[in-house]
Amino acid sequence: MKRLYYAIWMCLIAGHAALWGQDHAPSMVFDSSVRDFGKVMQGEMLKHVFSFSNQGTGTLEILSVEGTCGCQTTTLSQKQIPPGQSGQIEIRVDTALLIGANEESAHITTNDPRRRSVFFSIKADVQPEIGVSSPSIYFGDVSEGEQVTQEVMLTVMAEKSIRILSAESSEEDVAVKLESIPGSGGKKVKLIASHKGEGKTGYRSGSITVKTDSTITPELSIYLYIRNFNR
Repeated sequence: MKRLYYAIWMCLIAGHAALWGQDHAPSMVFDSSVRDFGKVMQGEMLKHVFSFSNQGTGTLEILSVEGTCGCQTTTLSQKQIPPGQSGQIEIRVDTALLIGANEESAHITTNDPRRRSVFFSIKADVQPEIGVSSPSIYFGDVSEGEQVTQEVMLTVMAEKSIRILSAESSEEDVAVKLESIPGSGGKKVKLIASHKGEGKTGYRSGSITVKTDSTITPELSIYLYIRNFNR
């Protein structure tokens, strides 16, 4: 019986110590953990400062800060935040290599017993600086001597001063050329790909490489798919 009383007494002491430890622990509180920039142009550097406070009774310690990708950097104002004080973390995301809907996060590890891990994130819908009407061109069966033409429209966004310089096909039997749309000031360029009923029989794939003078998008790739069994 004495052993039972002793075990109960030790459990009560441990429980009280745990509660006391939580009462004297840090508590990380933040206004918002997500910043949505909406639509942005490719190449923009996105920056946002997230603020948080320590509303506990112990010192809040930031143990580590890790980004989720190489296109992101983080800056922490301080690693230790006393009770009642605030801290900040700045997240910067380079959108040069991003296209479409993206969410880039920073993972923070703290000594807050109720919230060991926190994610701060930046969202953005990154618009490419050069729009492509289709990412690929498909040529089906073409009779020998016949020529089939496909077109893709390339559009430089109004905010950008980019020139589309050249286009080259990886397939010898697919010829490509560029035609600037009159009145567009070079902002709209038509890529014309022509395939003759020549070359290898069967199914194969390749690409058309479009070169520009952009430092962000120096090249664009348009996929080629050729199915030719008509022999």
